Amino acid sequence: MILVTGAGGKTGKAVMKALVARGAAVRAFVRGSAHEAALKAVGVNEIFAGAMDDAHALSRAMKGADAIYHICPNVSPNEIAFAKGLIAAATASGVLRLVYHSVLHPQIEAMPHHWNKLRVEEMLFSSGLDITILQPTALHAKQPCAMGPDEA
Repeated sequence: MILVTGAGGKTGKAVMKALVARGAAVRAFVRGSAHEAALKAVGVNEIFAGAMDDAHALSRAMKGADAIYHICPNVSPNEIAFAKGLIAAATASGVLRLVYHSVLHPQIEAMPHHWNKLRVEEMLFSSGLDITILQPTALHAKQPCAMGPDEA
């Protein structure tokens, strides 16, 4: 069972859809029940509602999970606190595997939400968990590429 936090957002739904398509048993952790129908339609096995800073809700959602895919709410000022609670709950629940959805170039201090993700990455390095840190980026092309296939 894979627990996906932040499952109600665009990225969370895409991750869950991909996991389900690969045959994984998936559990969603969302803020409220508003996303339930959409998540069930994707094939999510279980849905837990709660706040990211609610240790009890996180622990209940982690029960029996083999891994966690953690997506913090976008540009959250509580990213570090949420991660501390998540790491503590994962450790206490015996979940050893954690995938963290970070951001490309988290070391950019001028972008506080990136800087917070770097702090979370540092916590994960010392957590004792089996971790994978993903640093995705967005590509926004305003015009089609003018290069030919031999020039790319």
